[in-house]
Amino acid sequence: MGAAALSLAGAWAMPYLWHALRRFPNPIVFTTLGGILVGILGAVGGTMTMFKGAEQSGELVATAAEYSFWALLGFAVIKVAALTVSAAAGFRGGRIFPAVFIGTAVGLAGHSLAPETSLAMALAAGAVGSILAIGRDGWLAIFMGIALVGDVSILPSICVIVLPVWLLVTSAPEMLVHGARLPRTQATSRRSSAQGSTNLAIG
Repeated sequence: MGAAALSLAGAWAMPYLWHALRRFPNPIVFTTLGGILVGILGAVGGTMTMFKGAEQSGELVATAAEYSFWALLGFAVIKVAALTVSAAAGFRGGRIFPAVFIGTAVGLAGHSLAPETSLAMALAAGAVGSILAIGRDGWLAIFMGIALVGDVSILPSICVIVLPVWLLVTSAPEMLVHGARLPRTQATSRRSSAQGSTNLAIG
């Protein structure tokens, strides 16, 4: 639930940030601003929060004992912020591996508070929550949660855990921008291209 709630915060904020960046009509400007924000987040979070997150998830699991609860939670928060900014700035790239990293960090943070609990369950549950919130694909969330820990025996428990998370996610906003409007310069260039294609077709 914690990973899902944190990821949903990013989903809620993304459309507002998208529109804020589009106040600058030139795509070079708002993508540059997005890059600067992502760079600042990377400088704060370090190499652990950079890149897509697939290798970093494994590295974080291997070195989790070196970090406190707040450090692990901080990794997750920074990754959510970086993913939100990247999506709002229009950067290309997938969201699933960053979601896996977010779930891994939150799962490890929870396990650090209750070390007597199952680490595999904490990691899988965290991944399921973040992937559901960001990707909105229940089957993929379950598959990635099991693949992350490599323990099929927890599948029945994950299938139970996914139900309340799914109920939470379905009533929350998606990481999408509805009613998006292109900046004037982009809209004009697209209209010009379409008119040019029409003229060529007529000629």
